[in-house]
Amino acid sequence: MFLFVGEIMTRLSITLLCLTTLAGPGLAQTWTQFAVAPSAENQHKPHVDGKKIVWEQPVSDGAGGLDWDVMFIDLSAAQPAMINLTPYIQDQRNPAIYGNRVVWQDNFFGDWDIYIADVTVPTVPLDTCITPNLGNQQNPAIWGNIVAWQDDYYGDWDIWAADVTDPDNAVPFGVALFEADQIMPAVQKNTVVWQDNEFGDWDIWAAISIHNNPVSSAITFTVLDEANPSVWGDTVAWEESSAGQWAIRAADISNPNDPVSFLVTKGAQPRTNPAVGDNIIVWQDFRHGNWDIYGFNLTTRREFRITQSAADQINPAVSGNLVAWQQMQNGVWNIYAAELSGPAVARCVNRPMGDITGDCVVNLADLAVIAADWLTCGLDIQDACY
Repeated sequence: MFLFVGEIMTRLSITLLCLTTLAGPGLAQTWTQFAVAPSAENQHKPHVDGKKIVWEQPVSDGAGGLDWDVMFIDLSAAQPAMINLTPYIQDQRNPAIYGNRVVWQDNFFGDWDIYIADVTVPTVPLDTCITPNLGNQQNPAIWGNIVAWQDDYYGDWDIWAADVTDPDNAVPFGVALFEADQIMPAVQKNTVVWQDNEFGDWDIWAAISIHNNPVSSAITFTVLDEANPSVWGDTVAWEESSAGQWAIRAADISNPNDPVSFLVTKGAQPRTNPAVGDNIIVWQDFRHGNWDIYGFNLTTRREFRITQSAADQINPAVSGNLVAWQQMQNGVWNIYAAELSGPAVARCVNRPMGDITGDCVVNLADLAVIAADWLTCGLDIQDACY
């Protein structure tokens, strides 16, 4: 019996639907979460690079009050210990780390500035102010020798950056100096992304090759609000909300003039604060009636649940297989983490021939793509096709 291509496609679609239903939406958890540096004080906003974690935490200011400081721990150390990198007056907040460098926003001089510290010897951090400017500089991000931040020097929020190869002589330059506001930058290699409301709602924008006359382009350009971008390699992730639906979406920006977006997760309950590192996207998710941390493997395109505690877990960060977040425990926010393992962290080592869909597996999904183009011929002259 012979089947037409249309019937083949129909049967393949039904088979794939059945396989997806049987597989289920998540993966079994094979890891253990742990408190990074238990404290009676609140710990907020972790950021991760390798096995190193930074966060903000209130500390006694010596005058009966509290101010925010930046804390650091290296989980790869023989005896990991929390270290206060900024035991100064005023507030130091929103830290980010790359390698042996930590950045944060600091209001020591009465407005917010961006500082950077070399933590090669974390007990003796060497810090420098890289934005001794008027106005406020906030929400720093770092990768390699590039630091980016949002800056209100010109009256609205813009995105600026600096090469910090020599922090003492860093020269800030504008990345996105447009009308309205550009906020929440993220940086990876020579790409900076941010959320932008130049056209009346929040969109995600990117600037590529920021050292060489960067040209900005929109990653999203819809009537919906897209916010809180994160970037790693050619992948940008963000949150999206509209009409009672919440989603985490992502895009491949290997061709920035033609970004290819795809859905990571969507539902009636909030999904927010995505972060992407290597081939894992993480976010906080309210689908079970409290905040949990979920993940998505960009290679296998499979979702998995990272935390299953009844407590709230928010503000996730990821680097490689290490995920950190802030968790409400006994009335206090503390930083928790887990080293992911098993199928959740699968990566494509040797892509097999015949993998059309890019998931490192040759299966019915690849055959469906092949079947859709069956007997299509691009030869000129067409007579050569037969």
